[in-house]
Amino acid sequence: MHHSLPAFLFACGLLASAQPAAALTVGEAAKDLALSFPVLLDESGAVGKAYGAKTTPHLFLIGADGRLRYQGAIDDAPNPGGPVGETNYVAAALEAVLAGKPVATAETRPYGCSVKYAE
Repeated sequence: MHHSLPAFLFACGLLASAQPAAALTVGEAAKDLALSFPVLLDESGAVGKAYGAKTTPHLFLIGADGRLRYQGAIDDAPNPGGPVGETNYVAAALEAVLAGKPVATAETRPYGCSVKYAE
């Protein structure tokens, strides 16, 4: 892992305890997509709860220094099939972090279905 790059935490709505094949499905998807980074299946919800993930998706950009740089929605287009968003918050935040600049919009309201944590 290259430690000078930021990390993403992407809250996804799989509840592994309710969907036993979730780990296999996530692993297969990562392989099919040829992802070049590790994928964490947070079966207990501990990581999602620690960051306060509320919806799926709920994005978190963590700087190489371990500090949370952005959290919230991917963009400003919450309605699928609706108008195309004008601002991709994640892309803008990543661009700023990689350039060594502060993130102009460090937090937005995430939208989507609520995260279903294991009991």
